[in-house]
Amino acid sequence: MFGYIMKKFGGKKGFKFRYINYKYRVLLFLMLVVTIAIGVGCVYYFRSSYRRQDTRAAELSKSSLNQIVRQVGEQMDRIYNYYLVFSDKDEITYLVDNNIDYSDYSHIEEARSSLNGNNIVSDYVGGYSFINFNTGWVLSYKGMFKLDETTNINEVNTLFDYSVDSINKNYWLYMKASAPEALDRNYRTTVAMDGLDLIIKLPRISGSTKAMIIVNVDTTAISKLAMESISEGQELVITNDNDEVIYATNSELADMVIMNLEHLPKVLRAGGEKYLLSYNSSQVSELNFYVATKSSYFETINPLYAFLVVLVIALFSMVFTFLSFRWIYKPVDTMVHKISNANDKKLKPGEDELEYITKSMDELSAGNTELQKGVTLLFQRRLMQGELSENEIDDYIDRLSLNKTLNKFLSMVFIIRTDSDDSVISGDDEKNALYSIASFVKQRYGNKLLMEPCYFARAIFAMVNINDDEEAAELPVSIYNSVKEYVETMEKGLVLGTGISKLYSDKHLLANCYQESVLALNSGEGVEQGASEINISYCRFFAEYESGKSVSYNKSFEENIYNSVLQGNKEEAYSITDEFIRFLQLQNLSRDENVVFLVQYVNAIILAVKEHSLDPDSIFKQPIIKIYQDVTQYYDLSRIRRYIKSTMIDPVIYSISNMTTSQAKTILDGIMKLVDEKQGDITLTECAEQLGYHPTYLWKVLKQEKDMSFSDYLEDYKINLAKRLLKETDLTVNQIAAKLNYTNAQNFIRFFSKKEGTTPGKYRQSVS
Repeated sequence: MFGYIMKKFGGKKGFKFRYINYKYRVLLFLMLVVTIAIGVGCVYYFRSSYRRQDTRAAELSKSSLNQIVRQVGEQMDRIYNYYLVFSDKDEITYLVDNNIDYSDYSHIEEARSSLNGNNIVSDYVGGYSFINFNTGWVLSYKGMFKLDETTNINEVNTLFDYSVDSINKNYWLYMKASAPEALDRNYRTTVAMDGLDLIIKLPRISGSTKAMIIVNVDTTAISKLAMESISEGQELVITNDNDEVIYATNSELADMVIMNLEHLPKVLRAGGEKYLLSYNSSQVSELNFYVATKSSYFETINPLYAFLVVLVIALFSMVFTFLSFRWIYKPVDTMVHKISNANDKKLKPGEDELEYITKSMDELSAGNTELQKGVTLLFQRRLMQGELSENEIDDYIDRLSLNKTLNKFLSMVFIIRTDSDDSVISGDDEKNALYSIASFVKQRYGNKLLMEPCYFARAIFAMVNINDDEEAAELPVSIYNSVKEYVETMEKGLVLGTGISKLYSDKHLLANCYQESVLALNSGEGVEQGASEINISYCRFFAEYESGKSVSYNKSFEENIYNSVLQGNKEEAYSITDEFIRFLQLQNLSRDENVVFLVQYVNAIILAVKEHSLDPDSIFKQPIIKIYQDVTQYYDLSRIRRYIKSTMIDPVIYSISNMTTSQAKTILDGIMKLVDEKQGDITLTECAEQLGYHPTYLWKVLKQEKDMSFSDYLEDYKINLAKRLLKETDLTVNQIAAKLNYTNAQNFIRFFSKKEGTTPGKYRQSVS
């Protein structure tokens, strides 16, 4: 069937899916669903089989591991118990208490036979050493020699002192120690200590220690013992208590075990094989054992059986697909025939049946839908501008069929701004972002909206339908949080401002509801800590205010911004603007009352610009008339704060700075000349009066040109003049102090010593 469809609709030009009729799309879809179902079933079957493989491999690993630990533990216990018993026998106590030499052949041979394991544990003993620290003799499997001839005597002494204060004188210890080759002349006189050793301090009961036995366990024999429990398809890794590999049947697997010790996984892959890993340690020998079993060792899937099962399922699915197709497509086919009989437009070859049905229905409703949207938008905008009477509001509500959903309602307004004072969002970017927010609100909360969100005056308005008081408290905050998260996902450095009106039930107060949400942006009560701060998202509810209340407006804002702009002090102008906007936010004023103060503030900046004989229209980023329009039509005080900084303060300070840079050299020369004429006896204010500039401006020039304050410059001038007078004249220190206008010589001497680190008299002696 699929080949027939491809041939029928592919033709010579190739296959194009959009030209397939709906019935064939349904057929293809059903085939795809069935194929996916078969695939999922097969995947589940094979995954289940592989899980069974893993389970059996893990069980085998654990079983082998437990057997290894038990067998090794039993053997290590035998070694431990044998030497503990032996250490109390006569042949060893004789060696501890007596000073033996080569002539004590019988005692030595008895001791050596017992030390070697006496055919009881000798298969697992690689060597031994008996050291008598009192008599200075060493008896080992290599022979007998004096302690002071021992090549590694320092290591022996260190081991003897190890755990000297411990009550337990018998313990296992794994050591890494170098050993000479058998042909090396030092081989015989070297005490073997490398590998796993049993240490026994003697006598075991007495408090003082005279001798020590070191039994070297044959780790190769232990490894062979462990391998007796390993089956085909399994690997073994043995490590010591320092996590060093001492035996491994697979080096790659051993490396992976060591690399993952901190978080040892149950599954490892090495050499292209999947291994199930089990781990345990022997408390007796302090050895760690890792057994890994190949998952593929257990074959649980019969390929022939699996193929037959898939084939049967596929045949059954094809029959089910065609039967389902006829049942699903029948209603669509019936509708197409009915529309075709009642309409001059017939279904074209290759045309989608659903599109044919939809177009026929849309032709009837398209005009009504577009008209409805236009009426809704016009209604909202006229409401915001306060242009509708109560009768007109009733007419719109009836026309838009809002009576059925109009219960209780509130308004929410959303604005955006950048999260930094240094960046400004463009008009197009702002509009696109707001439209995106409107689409998000409509998509997420469309069933809760009285009307679609509306874009107006650089803001998005949404009228929310409320069922009860509980929803009135929770839903607006939930909408705000969702929109805030959505704005953050835009990753454009934007923050969200949200205003929420009171809850209303009277449809004639829709306009009041909109206006309250706007007022809430700047005079509401925040639901977040720091909601009144700049550069963060905030949500505010409308707060009642007293219209016409007296406001203690501080005229100093205008004076301060005028002076800071006049002096070209950008930081101060920014700070004053922040304080001014914060003042308006705290006053809880109406929008019209705020506009009055904003206009006065803008006037002060413009006056400062004109004081510098600059043209405001050529300096500001926008014409003055446009600035006044933006200020009087504001919705967000924080946005106006940024607007004033970027549109007015920044370009003004930049222009003043460029204009005054050329004057700085002339002003600096004037300052230096006055200071020289007065020999440092002059103040910053006096300089400013004589040069005709503001003192702060002179201070700024000095800081810019000399990187020092006026007082620092005077001190440098005075110290240089004093040094010149001390070096080139015969004036006394008192006379020089008087010449520099110090009230007494002691003040001058303290000043000079602080600056130069020496007194004036000593300085004169050093340069004469």
